[in-house]
Amino acid sequence: MEKIALELINVAKHYDGFTLDNISFQVPQGSIVGLIGENGAGKTTLARILLGIYPADSGSVTIGGVVLDEKTNCFHSVSAVFQKFNRYKLSLEENVRISDLHSTENWEETLQKVDSGWKTDFQADAQTVLSRDFDGVDLSGGQWQKIAIARGIYKRAKILLLDEPTSAIDPIQESRLYETFLRAAEGRTCVIITHRLGLAKIADRVIVLKEGKVVEIGNHKELLERGGEYSRMWEAQAGWYLS
Repeated sequence: MEKIALELINVAKHYDGFTLDNISFQVPQGSIVGLIGENGAGKTTLARILLGIYPADSGSVTIGGVVLDEKTNCFHSVSAVFQKFNRYKLSLEENVRISDLHSTENWEETLQKVDSGWKTDFQADAQTVLSRDFDGVDLSGGQWQKIAIARGIYKRAKILLLDEPTSAIDPIQESRLYETFLRAAEGRTCVIITHRLGLAKIADRVIVLKEGKVVEIGNHKELLERGGEYSRMWEAQAGWYLS
């Protein structure tokens, strides 16, 4: 019997004119799950409920066998990377290690897993400050995004949640980065929230949101065969991922 890392049962949320309606699904431990939907489908609201930032109006959220409530949070169990991540005016090493200052993991190895060429591309070493304000260096949006993803992996949480983590990277690079990321995160449960479908083929399960509801659950092949919302989105985006 497979262990369940994350479970939502009839979760509803009314927030700022938007409604999540009776969201229910399970995420098996160690699996890769894509939470897919177009802008406005409710993905980010759901991500914040999973992190305990927003309480659900009704229903239950269980992470690692623990039901979240007003007295219980999941911050020790989940590492999150958001689209709007922090760019700290600190050294390169500190920008990666800040997610878990007690960790004894090698931060350079973690960044290497995300970008094998970072030492050349970044033109920075461990103590280089990532800001021109302190005689450091400027990085591109895509380079910062890789640092944010490495930061998320560096924290030894059992569940990794990425909310639109590749928005500053073109679709071809995105697909390659997902493959690299998933190798680096092997053995952990990954929930990747996105409106772009670059990860869909390598996800164990895809959950499709539309207008605040779960409308489809399955893998890439199953969802294409159904010819529903996922299939429509795939047909619209497939050209992005042809190299």
